[in-house]
Amino acid sequence: MQNLPYNDDSYDYVITHASIHHCSKPHAAVLEMLRVAKYGLIFIESRDCFLTRLSCSLGLSEIYEYSAIKNDDRGGVDNSNVPNFVYRWTEREVLKLVNSYKPLNKYKIYFDYDYHFKFLNNFFINFFVWFFFTIFVNQKNLMSVYIKK
Repeated sequence: MQNLPYNDDSYDYVITHASIHHCSKPHAAVLEMLRVAKYGLIFIESRDCFLTRLSCSLGLSEIYEYSAIKNDDRGGVDNSNVPNFVYRWTEREVLKLVNSYKPLNKYKIYFDYDYHFKFLNNFFINFFVWFFFTIFVNQKNLMSVYIKK
């Protein structure tokens, strides 16, 4: 992802889900995908927010993704057996990255949010989480980014 063997604007769109955080250079991967996309890039990754940081400190979320290499010798950093740091994004970080790529180009960037928790198998917990995120939308732990060229 960090050095794609394609020409500029080779694909109409580039779409990825939960893979950039496996790269040793996540910023380079985003810019490389943006380079080969003719119309835009969509990526879905973990979001850096207070609730995510709290979840990591309580041991409810991984800081390093040991689960990616648990049953295989690949899936870590750059598809190796080294557990990757779960890189979590902020909106401001995406804006700075894209605007520094080609400063004269004006990209439109759209954000959307959702959440995913492994322990949501109880009706009451599900209702509480839904209610919480209805009020605190900015604490959702997933972010989708659409960068329109």
